[in-house]
Amino acid sequence: MLECRVKPLRQNNQTLLAQYNSLFASSEVQLIEIDAQVIDKATELRAIHHLKTPDAIHLASAIIAGATSFMTGDKDLAKVTQINIEMV
Repeated sequence: MLECRVKPLRQNNQTLLAQYNSLFASSEVQLIEIDAQVIDKATELRAIHHLKTPDAIHLASAIIAGATSFMTGDKDLAKVTQINIEMV
């Protein structure tokens, strides 16, 4: 949520912000806590793949939640093999 909502807030783009808020409130999106299990997995991903901390937390969250794929525009994340990375 944080990553998506920053730019619309900075630009005062209420339309895009409302779209993101709607997306995150939908039943198709699962929000999970950043708990010790997520931090452990993020630490492993960061150490092995030299990821930035926020990226490692995002990927770890998806992996722990059992997501089948992770959509991103960040080419650096494509090196992670523990989840299917879909480039957009």
